[in-house]
Amino acid sequence: MEEEDLRHWLVRAIETERVWWMEACRSLGEESWVLRPLSERDISRMLFNFDVYQEAMLAPSEPQAEEVLKKSHWEEMEGPDLIAVMMQRAFGSKPTRENQVPRYSRWFYWGAADLKRMPYGQFRILAERRVTALSLACQLYRIDHGNWPGQLDELVPTYLKVIPLDPFRTDGGRIGYMVIKGVGSGGADRPLLYFEAGRGAQPPKERTYEWVSALTTVRQYRDLSHFVPASTKAVNNNPG
Repeated sequence: MEEEDLRHWLVRAIETERVWWMEACRSLGEESWVLRPLSERDISRMLFNFDVYQEAMLAPSEPQAEEVLKKSHWEEMEGPDLIAVMMQRAFGSKPTRENQVPRYSRWFYWGAADLKRMPYGQFRILAERRVTALSLACQLYRIDHGNWPGQLDELVPTYLKVIPLDPFRTDGGRIGYMVIKGVGSGGADRPLLYFEAGRGAQPPKERTYEWVSALTTVRQYRDLSHFVPASTKAVNNNPG
């Protein structure tokens, strides 16, 4: 459940990208006195976005990080330009006529990395880590009591100090838990953990223990019973 080191190194990753960007622009511009001022101007444009990304990495949840990312900006090239359109989508800003600049001053924008998905990836990792901790706690509870917990609060404080939050919820809620009665083999219960909650998606009929889709808002379910080893000890009155 320790996440401070993870957040620290994710922020360092943003700092590394910042340094790479500055060095790339300067190395390309140092060969010509004509290009050098353009490279410095593009560096100054991008440094603001890097600060925004770093702030987003430290947000407590993915919805809050999305709000922070709205502060990032990207200036559109004059006229139709595929690269400009791609970068506008990447940085989530909507250009106006006021921030359109001539194409000839955009020698270095093509190299900017799409960092907007880094905060999203961070919260996906956090969700998987937290669900893993809960899964292990539920398995330990089952070993000690012979059945699954009726609710996650039964895990505190013996197995976990606190129930972790769902980093994809807008209301700051916790990781979700449900037990579907009698749907397993021999009438066994099916316990499920889930995150990215509140989206209304029903659990899939087949057992699942992986990310359903990185591009949708489908609730992510994790089957606890999928990992239950074969045993002669009856659990939930089910010898299987």
